[in-house]
Amino acid sequence: MFKEIQKAESAIKAGDTKTGFEILRGYLAENPDSERAWWVMSGLVQREERARCLEQVLRINPNNRMAQETLDKLLTSPPVPETKPQRDLPSSPDQPPSPSAPMQTFLFKKGSAIHITLIDQGYLYRAQAAQRHIPPIRDAVTNGEIPRQYLSGLKTVPLDSIQVVEHSGSVLAIRYQDGPGEHSLKLPFEEKAKARTVLGALTKRLGPDYMVQTKPVRTGIRMGLAALLTLGAAAFVAFILWTLPQIGAGLVAESWRTRMVGRLLESLGYGGVIGICAVLILAALALSSYLLLKPPVRTELVRRPWDM
Repeated sequence: MFKEIQKAESAIKAGDTKTGFEILRGYLAENPDSERAWWVMSGLVQREERARCLEQVLRINPNNRMAQETLDKLLTSPPVPETKPQRDLPSSPDQPPSPSAPMQTFLFKKGSAIHITLIDQGYLYRAQAAQRHIPPIRDAVTNGEIPRQYLSGLKTVPLDSIQVVEHSGSVLAIRYQDGPGEHSLKLPFEEKAKARTVLGALTKRLGPDYMVQTKPVRTGIRMGLAALLTLGAAAFVAFILWTLPQIGAGLVAESWRTRMVGRLLESLGYGGVIGICAVLILAALALSSYLLLKPPVRTELVRRPWDM
């Protein structure tokens, strides 16, 4: 679906606005609830049609500030000579069609706030709500409605604008395009399993235009810990091996170091102490290798590169 919008944008950037318009017109005839398609279309038409395009953007996403500001400026500014050709827009519905799939709801309680994630056929919504409003919210969602009057801090992300969904631990990080810019939205959950469930729901909604891939995550903490283990083990073994011959020659004064190494000699003998040193070095190297070669994995849901 998003591929058609990309083709239109490529044609527009190349200066072929007619082809871009025709692609968008055909796309919107079948997908009248595409926020991004109406936004791109608004830049190809004359003043009156542009206002209609912006109204459609706001019908789909009332929180689109850029569209609201652009429409307000358009309606209050004096008319100017048109430079764009007259073009007929596709018919646009007054109300969005009912979703063909039921809306999915995910709740996450943190402190006194309830964080709500809603996913329907065309959008992802993230908001907060009070505990007392959960029953009417559930009733509205069951009827396929967004209960805006009970939600605060509502964020709306069109599914066809999503570029990447990153899953790391119990957090989903979404990168999406809103108008000409790219934005991000983090969705924390109470546990990894809930984040994976939401990622699975998004994977099904977005369909075959997206694919799941995994990437290793190399963190500075893991690298530092691996270095600390290796250097610490090496320093400890070097200390023992340096002290052993001095104890044998009677060159070291009585101290906690000589007492410790001396007790090891009495218990294990020279061969045993050397064996302990070898095991310690091998264990540190093995654990460091595991930390560096087996880093945690981050799952990503990304748009397929169809044009490659």
